[in-house]
Amino acid sequence: MRRRDLLAAAGVSLLSVSGRAAAADPFDVFRWERRLLVVFAPIRTDPRLAAQRMRHRDDATGFAERDLTVIEVVRHSVLVDGRPTPTLRAAELRSRYGISNADFATVLIGKDGGEKMRRDGLMPIDTLFETIDAMLMWRREMGRQ
Repeated sequence: MRRRDLLAAAGVSLLSVSGRAAAADPFDVFRWERRLLVVFAPIRTDPRLAAQRMRHRDDATGFAERDLTVIEVVRHSVLVDGRPTPTLRAAELRSRYGISNADFATVLIGKDGGEKMRRDGLMPIDTLFETIDAMLMWRREMGRQ
């Protein structure tokens, strides 16, 4: 499924009949399709956010191979692969993962929706890739290719 399709599906699946956000997992739309690296930053100009973005850009191929989508939660906004999304709410994500507005943290979410790794700071790309590469699901995916 392409990113645009995932985002469109997110807009549909997270809204209830009344138009309010449903109580379901905000990342359900990505489940079984994408792994998520959720980056929480207090402000857009945080140098750690810039450094984490640079790490993503430097190994975009590795992110694509591992079906890894980057979600940035910065102040009150949420970006999915650099694009704003109204379907995910910053306050809800911060509450869910216990990360305050002043904290910088990175969280890896597996395709099953479970938290796989967390760092109170920058996520080293080699550590991120090693963690994903050790997952049973990743090994199965690689066996199919």
